Amino acid sequence: MRANDYLALVEELMTANAGSPGQAALRRAISTAYYAVFYALCQNIADCFIGPAGAGLLASEVQDCLNEATQAIAALNVASEDDRRAFAAWVALRHRP
Repeated sequence: MRANDYLALVEELMTANAGSPGQAALRRAISTAYYAVFYALCQNIADCFIGPAGAGLLASEVQDCLNEATQAIAALNVASEDDRRAFAAWVALRHRP
């Protein structure tokens, strides 16, 4: 599965439960949104090492990508729980019709 597949699943969950989604549907949607972010991050990191289509990169480009990933992870680690929840909700709801 790719990140977009997970986001499509989030959209299906939210559409199927439109109006009055229960706690289980909301929790599943947020959890699935987290998986989407995780897989997108993994894909971007892999692309840094081997390139989007297996093209090689310069060592400086790989180092730049690693630095950006390190900064993103550090920012996530210091974000408050409320901020992480707000981000997950935004990811889950941004594709809602």
